[in-house]
Amino acid sequence: MARIAKKTKVAKSAPKKAVKKPVKKRAKAAPTSKAQTALKAIEKKAAAQAKKVAAAKLKLTQAQSRAAAKSTKASKAALKKAKTAASSANKAMTQLRTKVRAAKADARAAAALNRVKVAEANAKAKLEKASKDMAKKAAADLKAALKKYEARWKKKRAAANAKKLKASERKAAARVKAVQKKAASKAKAAVAKAAKKATPKKATKARKAKAVAAKPAAKRAKKGAGKRGRPAKAKAAAGKMVAKKPAAPRGARKKK
Repeated sequence: MARIAKKTKVAKSAPKKAVKKPVKKRAKAAPTSKAQTALKAIEKKAAAQAKKVAAAKLKLTQAQSRAAAKSTKASKAALKKAKTAASSANKAMTQLRTKVRAAKADARAAAALNRVKVAEANAKAKLEKASKDMAKKAAADLKAALKKYEARWKKKRAAANAKKLKASERKAAARVKAVQKKAASKAKAAVAKAAKKATPKKATKARKAKAVAAKPAAKRAKKGAGKRGRPAKAKAAAGKMVAKKPAAPRGARKKK
């Protein structure tokens, strides 16, 4: 059996909705002017007069045909009357036509003035819209420009502040180092001064002891230098005599 190919349903895209463009508002035309009203009234009169002229022409034609067929006083009078009526109707029609032309000219002038006013109103509306659009755009541009300027200013100020902070850190570090150096030198001097104050007593005692011990040796050295070549026994006897000398003052006192 032959396989039947299944038809796949293709999803149809939804019909696109027609986007309505905003209708531009235009200034409404001014109401019917007095000139147009007058023109309509005169044209109405002219139309009525045209009918009268046509009727007068018809009567004149009939009177002419009757007078031509039978020339009598009555036919002649009717012809004369028909001619007068036709002539007066024509004159009235001529006057109305002149008035119609003048009224049309006035209406055209009024229509032109009306178009000028409408154009002025449209131009004013467009200018107002353009002014509003420009104001909105200017506000948006100003906002964007201020945002960009603010970002640039903040970046520049941050860099300047970082530079100042680094300089301040260097100065502070130098001050701290100088203070530390000064404090260390003062501390060292104080320690040396304290040590100096503590050591002189011991040193003087040692010096005194050395001086006391050195004096007899010096005396001995002097005596020994004066008697060079003496034997040891003589030196010993001399020593004994030196030792016995302090008893002499007693004998001296007795003699006195």
